[in-house]
Amino acid sequence: MQCHLCLVKVGRGKWESGIHRRKCADNNLGVLQRLPIPFDVTCSICHGMLRQWPRRGPAFRCGGGRGCPAAMGGRPLPLDNNGANRFSCFECGFDLCRSCVQRRMRRRAEAAAVKEGQGMARGRRGQANRDPDLLQVREPSIRRLKLEYSDVR
Repeated sequence: MQCHLCLVKVGRGKWESGIHRRKCADNNLGVLQRLPIPFDVTCSICHGMLRQWPRRGPAFRCGGGRGCPAAMGGRPLPLDNNGANRFSCFECGFDLCRSCVQRRMRRRAEAAAVKEGQGMARGRRGQANRDPDLLQVREPSIRRLKLEYSDVR
């Protein structure tokens, strides 16, 4: 296989073990650091930020899993890198296509909206608002009830 950073042919064992990627990353650190990080999306392995890969190197396979539009039967298909569709953690050998990056961004935004909605559904001193659209049903703990009762007295 061909390394998408140094473009040298590398044996599968050295690639999969990470031996080549670590050495290549050290030798090309300046190049890696200059690659843009356009989205707040992280590697599923090391949780480092994914960098947008330039139009360089061989086709890649997205690590987005079953939800990836470039997967057939749960198996990723090779994608040609056009300079705008590959987001990579070179050190881990983890790549996402643009569709999967956007999907992760949507999920994060939806989760943040739900979390924000839950926060808005709580009134002063942790009591739920009366707005039925925001109301969350929660059983108050005995301790909390005692604390709230002692505040009233």
